[in-house]
Amino acid sequence: MNKFISCLEDILVNIAAASLFLIMMVVAADVFLRYMFNAPLAWSYDLISMYLMVILFFFALSNTLRVDAHIAVDILHIKIQPRTRHACLAIGYWLALGVFLLVLERSLIETWSSFINNEVSDGLIAWPIWLSWISVPIGVALLLLRIIFRAIGHSLSVIKGEDIIELPLVSGHEKE
Repeated sequence: MNKFISCLEDILVNIAAASLFLIMMVVAADVFLRYMFNAPLAWSYDLISMYLMVILFFFALSNTLRVDAHIAVDILHIKIQPRTRHACLAIGYWLALGVFLLVLERSLIETWSSFINNEVSDGLIAWPIWLSWISVPIGVALLLLRIIFRAIGHSLSVIKGEDIIELPLVSGHEKE
């Protein structure tokens, strides 16, 4: 299961990286054209803000969790036993599951509504809104898979009393 989720995360994080590259290229081209020829790209802001930034954020979300790069307050983790840490993490992941299920549901509703109603942006180019929204449920669905994997892994670690899933490293106490 972990390998399957990791494979999907690798695909999405590569798309996120391509999105970041495109953002840099579009901004560079826009700046060049604006200052050299007084002809900026009128569509660049909409493309970046509506599509590329959304892809960048939501497609990298699950991979960021996989590598434990999200912000974490771990000041108490060095003081508690591994089994208790697993219990705290399990509770946190089960609670996060509920929150992100709501985010997934709402984003699917918004995406579908935008698609059905053929919503477009009010700009020079009528960008389809649903194409902006679709990145949210894709990224959140993969994040949910990672959260479920971790919630089950930490719960089983508590039940069995052994590390079924590795504990995240504690800041300042990394393996050398």
